[in-house]
Amino acid sequence: MYAGYPDSGFLSWTVRPPLWNHKGAFHRVLSRFVGLESPVRTVADGDRIGGFIAYHTPGHNPGHMVYLHESRYMGALGDLVRTKTDALLPPFWFDSYDLDALRTSVRELVERAPAFAFACPGHGKPLLAGNEALHALAARI
Repeated sequence: MYAGYPDSGFLSWTVRPPLWNHKGAFHRVLSRFVGLESPVRTVADGDRIGGFIAYHTPGHNPGHMVYLHESRYMGALGDLVRTKTDALLPPFWFDSYDLDALRTSVRELVERAPAFAFACPGHGKPLLAGNEALHALAARI
């Protein structure tokens, strides 16, 4: 399993999520009931995994990562966004650590990521016009 820091620490329970944050408090409670059986590898912005490039996109979680595959024109956007009909939307407040950081991550990803066609969000259906949908979301938020 791959995760950006500090999410890798949250998953292995070597870093405690912050109590002052609504989602961090939820993660602390969850840690009492859920264990992680596989090792977690920490990924940094710009790391390559197979044909994917990792982009640090904090907001949903502090260490949230997006993975883009240039030759396949595919973006694994995770929980940075969700889909509704044919549009990308940000996640809900209660499912994010910091919506301001998330908005910044969306805008910065548009600026620095290569174009991609196929967008795969963590929630909702994949989109064939993913790059255009991400640009439209960045313009709206």
